[in-house]
Amino acid sequence: MTDLPRPHAHVHFGVFFQGVNHSTIWSDPASGSQTDFESFRQIVQTAERGLFDAFFLGEGLRLREQNGVLHDLDVVGRPDAITQLAALAAVTTHIGLAATQNVTYNDPADLARRLASLDLLSGGRAAWNIVTTDNAWTGENFRRGGWLDHDLRYVRAGEFVRAAQAIWDGTPGEPVTFAGQTLEIEVTPTVPRSPQGRPVIFQAGDSDQGREFAAAKADAIFSRHSRFADGQAFYADVKGRLAKHGRRPEDLVILPAATFILGDTAASSEPSSPKTWVAILDVIFGVVLVVVAVRFFRKTPDPAQTKAAIDRMSGLATSPPSRASLANSDSATPAPAHPALRQTSQPLGPMGIEWLARQGRALKRESP
Repeated sequence: MTDLPRPHAHVHFGVFFQGVNHSTIWSDPASGSQTDFESFRQIVQTAERGLFDAFFLGEGLRLREQNGVLHDLDVVGRPDAITQLAALAAVTTHIGLAATQNVTYNDPADLARRLASLDLLSGGRAAWNIVTTDNAWTGENFRRGGWLDHDLRYVRAGEFVRAAQAIWDGTPGEPVTFAGQTLEIEVTPTVPRSPQGRPVIFQAGDSDQGREFAAAKADAIFSRHSRFADGQAFYADVKGRLAKHGRRPEDLVILPAATFILGDTAASSEPSSPKTWVAILDVIFGVVLVVVAVRFFRKTPDPAQTKAAIDRMSGLATSPPSRASLANSDSATPAPAHPALRQTSQPLGPMGIEWLARQGRALKRESP
């Protein structure tokens, strides 16, 4: 007998090294670099000492920009995720290495080989966080625009994963063919299987299609639902979809996100200045309230309303998160199907209220 409601539950911890967003606008130079290898090495080795299961990297296929200025410290301004993780494999022993990779603008023959290479070189520690894209903005980098209809994102994702798995399951030197609605390949595998067989598959989609895809293909799904009732509903919905795909509840692990604010004293973890939080809105949303009001509605915003809105936006985040968003999972079931799951940043510097004022004044001069 035990007082624990689920004494055999497994808890998995992972650390996500994010790009420039609400958790990475530290002004302290000691926060480190977003691109230097030393930053990645320090975090991954610290996580491994702390018995974390995985280290995750985001990835993008086009640099974000605003008013012609690149956000060069974003995740897409870093070295390639798979290359970075291959380097980190050499300085770690046990921790999983998860690369976010896009299925819309990659080719399964190439990506399956690169992921298999990371898996082999790391001794069976690779993972793949699958993302989809249907926007023409990213597609411009590939001269294809928005070539993939929104409704076909997860059709292609499913075909992509089936093609990749066929390659991983193939025998080096023997051809593998796959044909679907969105892709067709014929490839001869060149990389032998790793100790874990294939990379672990993660997925983060929260739409109905995204949840269905995770239920069919993923070993783990990220969850943004931090409230207990919302988390329970998400858990029940996703787990309830598994049976139709011939899978058991334990075949899919759920990883809800949690952010921790660390400081030497309570005061040091208190909210940062409102100016800092207003500044980050330009990075997250591209344009802020003042610019939106002028550019899209062609109205001069009322100063009192603008100040009140900025005050409200400044209070959206009550504290400056660390760059390490920690994912955790507390599953009531035994270990999932995949063997691997059975068992602080470069200162962005505030663009600031003055920037908002300059943009507002400039756009007002453009307004009719």
